[in-house]
Amino acid sequence: MFGKVTLLVFSTLISLLTLEGITRLFNLAPQVIAVSEGRYQLSSNPLLGYEPTPALNYSGDELYNYDWKGEVTELGFRGRNFPRQKSAGQRRIAVLGDSISAGLWIDRYEDSFPGVIQSNLPTAQLLNFGLVGYNTRQEVESLKEFGLQYSPDIVLLQYCLNDRERNDGALLSRLLEKEKSATSGVSPILTQSILANSALYRLITFKVFPLLGLEPLRPGQEERYHALATDSVEDALNELGALAKIHSFRGVVAIFPHLNDLDNYQFSSEHSKVRAAAEGAGLEVIDLHEPFKRCRATLNDPLRIDEYHPNVAGHRCAGEFLASKLSEILQSDFATD
Repeated sequence: MFGKVTLLVFSTLISLLTLEGITRLFNLAPQVIAVSEGRYQLSSNPLLGYEPTPALNYSGDELYNYDWKGEVTELGFRGRNFPRQKSAGQRRIAVLGDSISAGLWIDRYEDSFPGVIQSNLPTAQLLNFGLVGYNTRQEVESLKEFGLQYSPDIVLLQYCLNDRERNDGALLSRLLEKEKSATSGVSPILTQSILANSALYRLITFKVFPLLGLEPLRPGQEERYHALATDSVEDALNELGALAKIHSFRGVVAIFPHLNDLDNYQFSSEHSKVRAAAEGAGLEVIDLHEPFKRCRATLNDPLRIDEYHPNVAGHRCAGEFLASKLSEILQSDFATD
């Protein structure tokens, strides 16, 4: 009996491998493709929802879904490329954030606060993982997906006061609608399985099933939205604190203020709430409300494009202050190494 079962399993495996080879040889299966709009594409990771289109160099005049001109990193983020392997003694800072970190409406990357930090800390390498529309849940997930492979010494999470919500300007919704109408292939988020690597699986699921009147198995849209539409700030900060211990980096949360009225400020309670959650997770906190107030008074500049997004002067104010604080952390780390 054992011999018969073994023979059956072996012959079934050989048959499947043969069918897999034939399917690949004659290109019978739909291919896995990227469903994208400009700089953004659907992610197979439901906690990201979408991610940057890798290595996209754009120089056109229409910035809708592109947001800025010029090159990006190999992963698709705005900023400088660095090798994944860190040299001995090299210090690295990873920035997590949303459109503020990505420098939305700031023409030159050097004028965004991550670019300013890099200019003020030339011996450190700053890796920017900020992406337009991300909330705290997506930012921490982005660190896991992309950032940890660069072995950062400091992870700076830029907190915006709208990070308890999903604020991607319906980008994810548009990508999902585009996915539903895609006819040239199977998008990664539809498969969400290592089986997607099998041409035979794709042939059966996305070509044979429809011929038999069966719907391909695909995750529901509401399931994809749920994790991103839920306030998960505290959970995300706790996860960041846990990652800091596991991967031996300093976790820092920079709270960016609401910029409409820095003097008669109405959002101190949210700052306090985020500070308590971050410090409870073992993270350090840099609150930028007072630095922005000082810069506005000194420069006589509103420092803002809108209530959340700093202008060039605002980015410089934030970048220079953060650089000074990060420099202190780096120096203290060097002293204890």
